[in-house]
Parts: sequence; C-alpha cells; structure tokens
Amino acid sequence: MSIKCILAPMSGTASDKIVARAALAIAKRFASEIQTVYARDSMALVAGTLMGDERDETTERFFELLRDNDEAAEAEVRETFQEMLKVLDREGVGQPTALFDVTEDSITQAIIERGGAYDLLIVALPGTGTADHAKSREIAEAALFNTGRQVLLVPDVAASALGEKVMICWNKSQQAGRAVAQAMPFLEAASRVSIFYVETGAKRGPTPGRLKHYLGLHDIKAEVLDEAPDYRSVGEQILDRAHGWEADLLVMGAYSRSRLRERLLGGVTSYIFSNADLPVLMTR
Repeated sequence: MSIKCILAPMSGTASDKIVARAALAIAKRFASEIQTVYARDSMALVAGTLMGDERDETTERFFELLRDNDEAAEAEVRETFQEMLKVLDREGVGQPTALFDVTEDSITQAIIERGGAYDLLIVALPGTGTADHAKSREIAEAALFNTGRQVLLVPDVAASALGEKVMICWNKSQQAGRAVAQAMPFLEAASRVSIFYVETGAKRGPTPGRLKHYLGLHDIKAEVLDEAPDYRSVGEQILDRAHGWEADLLVMGAYSRSRLRERLLGGVTSYIFSNADLPVLMTR
C-alpha cells in the first residue's frame, strides 16, 4: 500500500505554493504522481452573466480589470506548476511526475468530481492566515466531506520534515479508525508513531491498547500517550501534546455536527482547522 496518485487543487491564491511544497515532499517520499487542477472560476464570466447586455464604458473597464485579474491568477498557477516540474527534474524523482489540468468548473466541483480517484488530496489549512480564508475553508471541506479519501491539510509554515514523527489522535470512533487505515503508508514510513488519547467516555470502540496491538501486527511500533481531561478543550490538548512530542504530522478523523449542513464542523475538527500549525492528515 502506498501513495501513488496525489490531487493538488489550485485556486489562484497564496495557498497554491503551500500545497505545491507539500505535494513535492510527499511525491519524493512515495514516488507519487502529482496531478494539479486549476479552476478558472472566472470573475469576469460571473460578472458578465449577472450583468447581461447592460454594459457601458464604465462596466467595460470593470470587466477588463476582472479579466486581467483572472489572467494574472492563472499565470501565477502555471508558474507554480513549472516550479514543481523543475524541482522534480532537478532532484531526479523520476516517473510518474506532475500533470496539469484546467477546468471551467468551480474548485469545489472539480474536487467533488475528481477526488475519489486519488490516494491523497492536499489542500491548505483554512486557519493558516492565507489571504483568502473563506476559499481555503471551502476547498478543505469539499475535499473532506465529498471524496471519501484522506486529505492532507498543510499550514503556511515550512517544515523540515513531514511524516517522520506521526501522532494519531484516537477517540475510538469509526472516523478515527478509517483515518488510521488510510494513513498506513505514512505510519509504515514514519520513524516514530504515537497514539494520543483523552478519556472522555463519549464513544465506544477499540482502546488505544488494541490499536497499538493492531499497528504492531503491521510492524509499526507505537507508543500510547494517555491524557486525562482538564480545563482545556480536546483540540487544545491535541496541539499541546503534538508540540511537546515534536510531531510533524497528525492523523485524525474529521467530524461534522450535522449531516444536512456539513459546514457545521465538530468542535475538535473546527479547532484544528483554525489553530493547527503542523500538517494534519484527515479522513471523514
């Protein structure tokens, strides 16, 4: 089991370079193919549809400005992709390499229609301070809740390593179990693995000890990091222990409070979205 095919959606925002950097790191580790998709999502086209034929000199100048912005965003994405190719060629990663595609669909629609055919999707963490927070969150939620695949959320912080010290955030749930199963390539490649667990009594399922035994059968040695509930939220406890243990990757399930409205994320998921400063591998 390995990571052979990565989808790296690009949206013409500052987070594209963050995603590209992480995709290169994973591709070099697993000899993966990177497929990037850019959704034009043209503002000029949207504005033109809304305005119809009611145009004058002022609106034409406005449309020209929007078209210039669209073209600049696409040029930036293509430059980012070319930089990826140069790195792959310079460092001799070998085949498969990187592919580039452009779609007229929205970025969320592109993710929904393509994401299920990849081993891994890489997107930016919404809480990284990127210029377009709303778009980053929209992309992350589309990847998590509509593809059935594992999603690597990366922060706007350059890391010296990714996946050397992996901390599993365990809460006995089906989502956590699914996250561990899909993360096996990362767990098998890691130099150290830990299982972080806060006993809240909220869920029934395998204990951390049973998970440790399961991983051991796959030749993955893991240590259990038990922690009692305290005044902090579970999300705070996760990030505090991750920093103390010097983890460079978290593995966890993603949760929503409402099946009808997936934007209402569960408390822990929402906290990690907004506050994590290290890569997070999530599965819904």
